[in-house]
Amino acid sequence: MRGIAACIVTFNPELARFSECLSAVAEQVEHVFVVDNGSNETGGVKALCREYDNAIFVPLGENKGIAAALNMGCAAADEKRCTAVLTLDQDSVCEDGLVEKLAAHLTKDVGVAAPWISYAGNEEYYELPQDGPYEVEWTITSASLTSLDAWRKIGGFDETLFIDSVDRDFCIRLRRAGYRVVIDPATSLSHELGDMRCVRILGKVIHVTNHSSFRKYYIARNKILLFRKSEIALPVCLKEEAQEAIKILFEQNRMSKVVAIIRGVHDGLSRKAN
Repeated sequence: MRGIAACIVTFNPELARFSECLSAVAEQVEHVFVVDNGSNETGGVKALCREYDNAIFVPLGENKGIAAALNMGCAAADEKRCTAVLTLDQDSVCEDGLVEKLAAHLTKDVGVAAPWISYAGNEEYYELPQDGPYEVEWTITSASLTSLDAWRKIGGFDETLFIDSVDRDFCIRLRRAGYRVVIDPATSLSHELGDMRCVRILGKVIHVTNHSSFRKYYIARNKILLFRKSEIALPVCLKEEAQEAIKILFEQNRMSKVVAIIRGVHDGLSRKAN
């Protein structure tokens, strides 16, 4: 669609899956900005970009985090006078017609329109979507169609968060600025959240993500930062931090992850950035 761009953030992508991602979205948008966050080898990514007339490779040279990469992609789209950007992970494969369906919801007061997300590894415990479209507090960035007017108004994605909670923070600030975040359940995206599996304890389903210690640090730190920004309440913050601690009981490398969570909480309380 004219006036709409896509931003795919890459970091050491699996090339076959990235090729599917790029192929699925290239015909649905006017421009595709592939923002690389310092991959070890970019030759394959560049070669795939050259297969599409509307794909532009944007190297950052180092890992500046998901928020910085998204801001770079949005700024590039803004320079091309686009009105909206579809943000994508490197392994997100859009269904046919996704952009057109989401664009129909991107009215003046909607900052983000997104598909219903199904999570791999959670198939047994799916919660069926509501009739839609419907509003939510926040949604993930992958396959979200974001208004560039709204992006500019709230100052873009918060780069101090680096990774994790970037999407949640962005949507909360959008809603505070008077925008709505809308889900269209008529379109969907299958998304991988870590290496998810589900376990049931005392009747409760726990979604074990098996994220790395690196990610556990940012998950813990950024929940504290969201609390300090008054974006989530203290009881919510404490509950979610406890849930992350419980999850690692079912994961490997537990000790390193415990240390990562402790460091994350400490750095969040001291407002240490990146």
